[in-house]
Amino acid sequence: MPPCWGLAGGRRAGCRTAVGGVVATKVRTWNGLVNVLLQYPIRDRNSIDEIERIPVRANDNSLVPLGRIATFTFDRAPTKIEHIDKQVIARVNGDIDRSKTTLGEVMGLVNTQLHTPGFLPSA
Repeated sequence: MPPCWGLAGGRRAGCRTAVGGVVATKVRTWNGLVNVLLQYPIRDRNSIDEIERIPVRANDNSLVPLGRIATFTFDRAPTKIEHIDKQVIARVNGDIDRSKTTLGEVMGLVNTQLHTPGFLPSA
């Protein structure tokens, strides 16, 4: 779940800006438009304690520590979510010790596991 999910309206926007930054503008490059992201320095958002101390605007227009309006926990997530034809994909890389197995054997094991009911999460 995103870190600011349970907050309402302006609080969610303030939390999202404090944690993830905000797109300040876009710059045109040879590869198209690129977002320019404004973020707190990494040292100010490197731990939950530091994030909880980031000041955000409250409903009464005062500044309060983010930890007063949101709770943060660590969770595991992919570093990047990729899609092909609107389907989420996962890339797996590895090396094969050819003295112990072959690519065909490894692919057979992978395909068997992928087709095991319950191995993959349901869509």
